Amino acid sequence: MTTRPTSDNIPDEAGQVATQQPAAEQRQPQGEWYIVHGYSGQEDQVKKRLEQRIGTMDVGDRVLEVIVPKEEVVEFREGKRTTRRERLFPGYLLVRMVVDDQTWSVVRNTPGVTGFVSADDEHGGQRARPLPLSDQEVASIMQRMAAAFRRRLFTWRATRFV
Repeated sequence: MTTRPTSDNIPDEAGQVATQQPAAEQRQPQGEWYIVHGYSGQEDQVKKRLEQRIGTMDVGDRVLEVIVPKEEVVEFREGKRTTRRERLFPGYLLVRMVVDDQTWSVVRNTPGVTGFVSADDEHGGQRARPLPLSDQEVASIMQRMAAAFRRRLFTWRATRFV
């Protein structure tokens, strides 16, 4: 199988083919996952506010992703099967970001955000930076969100007396 020459694989004067990554891959930092505490029951609104604030403060290249962890729950109520999305950790969001003073301030000062989890140390003081989640913790959460199985809830209502 032969390949056609493109601008990416044409040899230069020395006969070397330049192998460059696309510019987006070169500049995009990986970031680490952090847990952010927000108002319970308002996680989706906090996510929306945070995404708007990231855009207006122009830190989208360092605050990479905001997730409200949810899973599908199958519920059987009165003989009918319904599927709904339920929050895994009510009151918490996952944020993948590169922490610096500006990104920390943008996330921390978003309306509805009460703080980073692990920003306090064991002795009641404040850490300079919050601790990121380990790769194992992130994988566990993502696996649970993408699980093929669904949790099942059964709701019974007494209709006859025995």
